[in-house]
Amino acid sequence: MKKKELHKEIKILSKQGLTKTAIFEQLKSHSSIKERKLATMVAAIPDKILCQLHSGKNNALITLMFIQALVGGLAGYFIGLEISESSAITFAAFIAGIPLLLAFGFYRHNYQAFQIYIFLTLLGLSNSFKGFDEDPASTLIGLSINIGMLVYVVYVKSKLFPEFAFWGLKKGQEGEYQFSN
Repeated sequence: MKKKELHKEIKILSKQGLTKTAIFEQLKSHSSIKERKLATMVAAIPDKILCQLHSGKNNALITLMFIQALVGGLAGYFIGLEISESSAITFAAFIAGIPLLLAFGFYRHNYQAFQIYIFLTLLGLSNSFKGFDEDPASTLIGLSINIGMLVYVVYVKSKLFPEFAFWGLKKGQEGEYQFSN
């Protein structure tokens, strides 16, 4: 089975009410994909009960992403105005577009959106220290906002996708993949 076919099959089996463990065991022998990749694909399926249970946390995260998009769009607009008016619109659209795309991923309970946010935030943390000598208070405020958002995204991700550790799948004592059922 190819990846796309396997992904469709996982969704079909999930809609039929099979547990993630049962889906994994059923497809493990039928696919040519490695067990780790198959386990990741199965674990990334959003659990409807967990999504409903933690919808308030997820909605708060989406709201924070909209605020981040608004602030980023305004900052991009004013930075772009120094170049030209068309650059201002381009900068604003680009800078606001990234948080809006991530908010859409969070809305759809997409595991990859959480991972992309974590990855991009960790990449940008080193840039947060630039300008510390000139204005340490503003730098520390920005850094604490970034770290707070990162912690909250990891928290929401752990509630919606308990099969995953910070970066990768959780395994049991004997090395088997653990799924919440």
